[in-house]
Amino acid sequence: VSRAGLQVKLLSSTYERSQGMLIFRWLLDQTGNLNPPLLSDQCCIRFTPPPAAITESEIADMFVGILGPHLASKAEALDLSIPFAMQPDQAAFWTRYIGALVPSCRIAISASPISAQSQVRAAPPRTGSLGLYFGGGVESLNLLSLLRHQSPYLLSVDGPHWMNSDYGKSSIKLELQHKLAREYNVSFLRVWTDARLLFNDGDLHVNRYVTGTLMYYTLLPLLRLHSVSVCIFGAEMEYAQVEDAYDQSIHPRHIHRVVRPPNPPILPALTAIPKVRLLSDLYERAPEFLAYLYSCFNNTSRRWCGDCGKCRRISRFCEVIGIPKHLIGMQEDIPAGSEDGELSRMYWENCEKFSREIASTRA
Repeated sequence: VSRAGLQVKLLSSTYERSQGMLIFRWLLDQTGNLNPPLLSDQCCIRFTPPPAAITESEIADMFVGILGPHLASKAEALDLSIPFAMQPDQAAFWTRYIGALVPSCRIAISASPISAQSQVRAAPPRTGSLGLYFGGGVESLNLLSLLRHQSPYLLSVDGPHWMNSDYGKSSIKLELQHKLAREYNVSFLRVWTDARLLFNDGDLHVNRYVTGTLMYYTLLPLLRLHSVSVCIFGAEMEYAQVEDAYDQSIHPRHIHRVVRPPNPPILPALTAIPKVRLLSDLYERAPEFLAYLYSCFNNTSRRWCGDCGKCRRISRFCEVIGIPKHLIGMQEDIPAGSEDGELSRMYWENCEKFSREIASTRA
């Protein structure tokens, strides 16, 4: 890992409206011997539906949000250079955000002087639509069942190396989303990006430094286009209590910090409710949504791989709650057993506690 200074300059950006595709390129001065190196010098983002245009301010946010925290984690000093003007508060926000995430790195951001063109920005709507981060798991389906009459836009980010959302490997989850959209007349705001391929570091590193700002700022042009004024992000109690240091950019304790006002805020939801109870509530309130549940870690040819911790957990939850597994398209032969770690231990402890509560009420 380099502890010297790094300099990265945004060289160019092109947006093809017909394809809804933005590509931006940069030049990274690697005199600090960045290790491991970035695996590309460009990033591609595709928007569905395509916005008419992407603003310079939004491009700057994506560039800094995707690369800035990662590079800062590798260096003693980081200089980011933008070839056009940023909003008056923009550089200060990113210096503060990255500085809080990586206190050991000195951050400097330079941009062109403010021009009339760069000052053009859409005012955030006073009243607008809701955006719901939607991964198809227990939390997001629970929130959809609660918010369906508010017609939230479902926000999705996918692409290669994206955990269980790499549709080049398996399209089962995507097909479930298409079916949900047809059946309930909900609209997805969707981003595909190859940004996850940039990093030779594992999920723990990327989630700690990159995922939160990547998932927010790539979606921002679509939030603007559809007048989304508030984003909702679901997370269960166990995750909110335990995962912190290694999921810092996306953890419910931190996710609100990724937003640069006056852009739409992110509000964490459901963080006081254990996962098993969330699944039980969904089964009681809106069992029809169970047909769309996808909560497997892996992209395989099966909806439930049967081997990962999520599959074992959901299988056991169904047994405790009394949910017929065919309702979620799950096979019957998934073995029980928890993974290592405090988070897994909490899931299983809360599951057994819930099981005892059900037994006592039935006694």
